[in-house]
Amino acid sequence: MAFEFITDSLKNIKLNQKREFLFSVVEARNKNNKRYANYTQNRFSLYDQTAVSLVFSNGKCVAFSTIWSRTKFWGNSVYRFLNRMWKSDSYRHTSFSKEIHYLFAKNMIKQQLEFMAKRNITKYTAFISIEGKKHNYLKWLSKKISVPFNIYDELCLICPNKMTPSCWQTVAFLKKSESFPFEILKKEDYFEKNCQA
Repeated sequence: MAFEFITDSLKNIKLNQKREFLFSVVEARNKNNKRYANYTQNRFSLYDQTAVSLVFSNGKCVAFSTIWSRTKFWGNSVYRFLNRMWKSDSYRHTSFSKEIHYLFAKNMIKQQLEFMAKRNITKYTAFISIEGKKHNYLKWLSKKISVPFNIYDELCLICPNKMTPSCWQTVAFLKKSESFPFEILKKEDYFEKNCQA
């Protein structure tokens, strides 16, 4: 099974690849799952993404994620990697779906770090995050894909609505700068915020 991995700014992606990416975003929006809203225009403005990582198989986009810099909330030089990571159903519900997930995540992170290096951005904070208390999952993923994560102990506020449990996430740093851009949820508040695993 051959995959082609591409990471670049959306304006530099070839037209046919961009079209395939847009089709896959529409597919992600139309799926009946609890995270479909994450792919709508108000939560996933495509041209606000720093870069997109695309995975192609036989010319079809089968997975994507982005690098996102939410400067109005996180401040300058803070980037979320593997943002909105998605893969098509054909790779989600198979006997080898976990292995595919590791392969996609590892190559996307590698290319996203290379993308930042090519842009000569050296002082920045790079992180990935997942809703709720998922420390063990991120430790396990880090080991499986051989990419070291520095996983923060508390949940962090990564979107503006403090009262929305999905905004409190487990954060794993890939590259950490001097500043810490997130508000922290203390362990004793997990139950109160409905953010426990």
